[in-house]
Amino acid sequence: MSSTAAAKVATPALVMQILAGLTIFFGLVSIVLNVLGVGMGSMGGGDERISQMMSGGIGIASAALGILFNGFIIFGAQKMKNLEAFPLALVAAILMLLPCNCPCCFVNMPVGIWALVTLLNAEVKASFR
Repeated sequence: MSSTAAAKVATPALVMQILAGLTIFFGLVSIVLNVLGVGMGSMGGGDERISQMMSGGIGIASAALGILFNGFIIFGAQKMKNLEAFPLALVAAILMLLPCNCPCCFVNMPVGIWALVTLLNAEVKASFR
C-alpha cells in the first residue's frame, strides 16, 4: 500500500463518510416524521401536489432508498480509505454526484467530483488491491 496514495484518498473518503452519515440521519428523521404524519405533506406552503407526493409511503420509500445509497457510500468510502475494491470506491464516488441522493447536493457533488479525480489518479488507482 502506497502511503502517498493512502494520504490522497483519506480526506475525500472521510468527508464522503461524514456527509453520507448526515444524510442517513436526515433520512431516519424523515421516516419518523412520515410515520407520525407530520412529513412534508402536512407542512403546507409551496406546491401542494409535490408536498403530498413526498409524504406518507412515498416519503418513507424515498428516505429508505437514500439510507441504502448512503450506507453503500459509507462502505465504499471505507474501501477507498483502505485502498481496496476500486470498483466499489468508484461507484460510491459516483453516487455522491446524484442530486437526488441527499438534501444538501450542493455539498455532496463537489465532494463526489473530488473523490473521482482522486480515484482516477494513476498512482492512486495502481495502489488499490
